Amino acid sequence: MLSDVGSDIIRAFGLLAENYPQGSFYYGVPHPVIVVLDTEGKVSHRFSERHYSTRPQIDDVLAVLRKDAAS
Repeated sequence: MLSDVGSDIIRAFGLLAENYPQGSFYYGVPHPVIVVLDTEGKVSHRFSERHYSTRPQIDDVLAVLRKDAAS
């Protein structure tokens, strides 16, 4: 488990949910994201949602990865 107490990493990746006021219990909550890295460590795919309770669909992620593996 990772911790990002000041939300620095969340902000760096543009994932901060800004619809909660600073000081709110939910302030600093990130948008859900799945990041796929290639063999060189570069981001090859990013799957994200704009609401904390909605998650990227794993079937969509797997379909893209299978397509990449086949090419």
